[in-house]
Amino acid sequence: MESIAVKKSINRVCFAIFIFIGILTALQFVSIILSFFENDLITGIFGAVSNAAAYFITALIFKKAYAKDYVPMRTAPRVGSHPVPMILAALAICFAASRLWSYFVSGEGTAQIFHEENIVIFMLSTALVPAFCEELFFRGVIMTNLMPLGRNFAIIASGIIFGLVHGNHDQIFFATFAGIAFGFIYAETGTIWCGVLAHLLNNFIAVVETVLWGTLKTGTAVKINLIIESFIMLCGVISIIYLIKIRKKEKREELAAGCFGTVSEKLLDGGKRYTVSQYVKGFFSPAMIAFLIYVVINEVTYVFLF
Repeated sequence: MESIAVKKSINRVCFAIFIFIGILTALQFVSIILSFFENDLITGIFGAVSNAAAYFITALIFKKAYAKDYVPMRTAPRVGSHPVPMILAALAICFAASRLWSYFVSGEGTAQIFHEENIVIFMLSTALVPAFCEELFFRGVIMTNLMPLGRNFAIIASGIIFGLVHGNHDQIFFATFAGIAFGFIYAETGTIWCGVLAHLLNNFIAVVETVLWGTLKTGTAVKINLIIESFIMLCGVISIIYLIKIRKKEKREELAAGCFGTVSEKLLDGGKRYTVSQYVKGFFSPAMIAFLIYVVINEVTYVFLF
């Protein structure tokens, strides 16, 4: 029975996810119609705008529907403590997860031909809009409103949901780890903006690598991308070691200063903690099971089409 509170919160979150999927699907039909005009600029801009609109409309509906229990996101105009090592550590985790998963999925994809116009639209729709909207929604809305169930659960659960929303085997694994990394940044800094920067840089680098694949010879693109990723991984490993050491120091300061001092800006557990069993039972709520069925159907469709 103790898992009821967890189940209730997960049902609410899945309610928001289904609203988002419904709105985005409706807008995608308009995008399909626009594609018949063969104008990449208009189609690309509409795609970016519709994606942003789906997130914002869903967030507003969620806030209105659960106004009594709604927990507002942290949007203080700062990036928190140690932003550079946190961002580098998150990027390293994202790239490591991406590379690890690439060994289990086949195919390199088809190189795209880019013109200046395409690159700008690609950057807008793949880097800027997702970084801003996804952080505000998945960390700012979903994770924040799972925080009363416990910080660690909120980070992991919102990360898993973030991965599942991507809806295909090429991205679920990577997106889950990325979501957990960005969630940890949000919890540690107590503000959404450092995570937005990390997410933006991750997507920006992915766009740059994709453009290199489409504009350079394969051998040259491989070498440049390898240099970029190796540098990020090295900086990330150094950053993770640094953060582990500084975290131990901050824990000592927290014990000495109570709720004040360097850790006072972090997102801390907002309520009662539950056992692992209660978290697991609560996570697999009726709405979550329905969402998982949707993900499976979406994956089968993706494999069949691609």
